[in-house]
Amino acid sequence: MAICENAEIMCEVQVVPLSRAYQMVRKGVADALITLDFGQLKDCCTASKWFSPWSAGVYSYVPYRESPSKEEDMFDQHLLVVNGMKSPYLFMPNLDQNAKENKIRLSKAKDIKTAVSMFLKGRVPNLWGSDDFRWYMDRMGNNRKLSFTPLVTKPIVLWVNNSRADLLEKFNHAFKNLADAGMFDGKYLLREDVMKTHYKDAPFEN
Repeated sequence: MAICENAEIMCEVQVVPLSRAYQMVRKGVADALITLDFGQLKDCCTASKWFSPWSAGVYSYVPYRESPSKEEDMFDQHLLVVNGMKSPYLFMPNLDQNAKENKIRLSKAKDIKTAVSMFLKGRVPNLWGSDDFRWYMDRMGNNRKLSFTPLVTKPIVLWVNNSRADLLEKFNHAFKNLADAGMFDGKYLLREDVMKTHYKDAPFEN
């Protein structure tokens, strides 16, 4: 990670299920965690100054006459969600109940790759996903015109355990250094040209 490199910190990055990640950072097993900011870690941690805007909503092949603004606007629609994804319930808190009452036709996929594949093959007209689902779409190929309506917006932040105030200070200083050097794009992610010199894209099997 560029922020670790600039802060001269050796960072060991682990990818684990979210519930386990919360436990690890709360107990101090992990020093920091990058995740969405729902205020869920204020009891143990402090967010660094770095953040990146994130949005989730509906990808669709069916153009909406008006963008949905409330849960009822999704009635009579066939919607695919990734099993375990929390963001659909921020916009549609009664999603499961409405599905039971056949107000919404709900399908679930085991993971993002499966969901995107089902959507691109036309098996469902609407997919709930985040803006980073486009990474999968770009690699799977998409020749059909689709729309994306963002319905939930939250920042992604770097939470640091309160026992590591020294680490938080280093991260904040590194963030300022990188920002002052113009290393970020408009979402405070590394510019694409900078990314290519620092990271190799993950392999992808369609």
